[in-house]
Amino acid sequence: GRDALIVDWTPQPTGLIADRFRIDSLTGVLLRHQVLGKTGGGERVESDLVVTHIVFDPEFPSGLFSVGLPETLHFAAPLDAE
Repeated sequence: GRDALIVDWTPQPTGLIADRFRIDSLTGVLLRHQVLGKTGGGERVESDLVVTHIVFDPEFPSGLFSVGLPETLHFAAPLDAE
């Protein structure tokens, strides 16, 4: 139900549509990706990935992205430094 830009990717030299992407017009988020095959002169969807739920700015536990550095941290000069 969102406005989306539909992009068809057609590899050369076949001229046949291989992939179809639906991209949310407002956010640029990929909403759907279809891989298309050609059988009997018509398009056939061989795989269909549909995004049904997106969470923006989720809350993460405070320690999830913390980096623990050792108490004694020493830096050495490069071996080729003179």
